[in-house]
Amino acid sequence: MLASNKEASPPNPKRKLWLLKETWLFPLFAIWGIQGVANSLLDVAQDWYNVEPAKLTALLLAIFISAALIGQKIFLRLKEKTNNSQNAVSVSNWLLRSLAMLFPGAMLIIVILLLNDTTATGPFFLPILRACILAAFYILLGVVLSKWLVYLGIWLIALIAVMGFWYLGYSTVVLEGMGGLSLLLFSSMLRTWSR
Repeated sequence: MLASNKEASPPNPKRKLWLLKETWLFPLFAIWGIQGVANSLLDVAQDWYNVEPAKLTALLLAIFISAALIGQKIFLRLKEKTNNSQNAVSVSNWLLRSLAMLFPGAMLIIVILLLNDTTATGPFFLPILRACILAAFYILLGVVLSKWLVYLGIWLIALIAVMGFWYLGYSTVVLEGMGGLSLLLFSSMLRTWSR
């Protein structure tokens, strides 16, 4: 349905070229979407079974597969840069710029984990924060790629508001599940747009 609608595809050819160049990112969104949905389903079964080992396994598996994909891409980029230009300085500059871009995200994750570990936050803080970050990501990326991502981000914000004000007890299950499904939808949209 999205492929047939002209509004659903990014109109700018430069954006399509970027999507074609960065297709390695699509599986990352799908992996974390599957992990979010699996976590949500495990949260439902938490009342009857001990699901903590399964949740930890799903998280570690998603981290391992993501790290392998990112490592493979870094290795291929380094190999490509050394083959194209024998200048080691440009390769090291590219690697340092790439790591510098990841640093703020890593610091945010560390701060959130410290806040959660010191019990400075409540049990519903993490699911709501993850959903807020995901909604902001969709809206910011939607400004560049397509209005459909903006709509996806607004929908997620509306869901956060409803869950936060009226159904806070279910926010862990619903927000994690819907966040995972939205990541799967986002990965599917990117694949459609890159064709």
